[in-house]
Amino acid sequence: MQQPEPVGEDGAPTWLFFFERQNYGLVGRVQQNRREDMMGDLKKRASFARVVNYVNNPKKARLIDSKDVRLDNNATIARSMQGQADDKPGRKLKNPVYHISLDFAHEDAPKLTDALMVEIAREYMRRMGITSTQYIVCRHTDREHQHLHIVANRVDNDGNTISDKNDAIRNVAVCSRENTDCTSPRAR
Repeated sequence: MQQPEPVGEDGAPTWLFFFERQNYGLVGRVQQNRREDMMGDLKKRASFARVVNYVNNPKKARLIDSKDVRLDNNATIARSMQGQADDKPGRKLKNPVYHISLDFAHEDAPKLTDALMVEIAREYMRRMGITSTQYIVCRHTDREHQHLHIVANRVDNDGNTISDKNDAIRNVAVCSRENTDCTSPRAR
């Protein structure tokens, strides 16, 4: 049975999200699981190597942030993340990789510095509960619209699994919460 699409106070779907930073005047459209503008597209994957090679491909991306990973090359990034995921004896996590894509509206392109994209990625992860773990953030230049990818380890630095319970719902909630934090008239 398909659930009805949640709506906000103004009747707009809650998956529609406008991101604005007062300091930067950024207005980025975000739609959850829609083809046009997808922000907060979160997937779980099995292979660090495959995702890291895609996300950190030098022909279309550049690394703009990382935490607790060896950055010699893509193989060492993937090995360091896989090592942490396999660190606990007796546990084999089927999908230890979070792969998140955050897309931004065309009109935001001139305002999107690497520093601002890093700030947005960190805030998104914090609100999603993806903390105290390894990650990389890469800015992609292979599409007309600006976007970034996050690869995060679902095993945190203490060896605990980061819960994926209701992560799709949390993803929508993070976007909705960002919507209520905005001061843009377009967001209301």
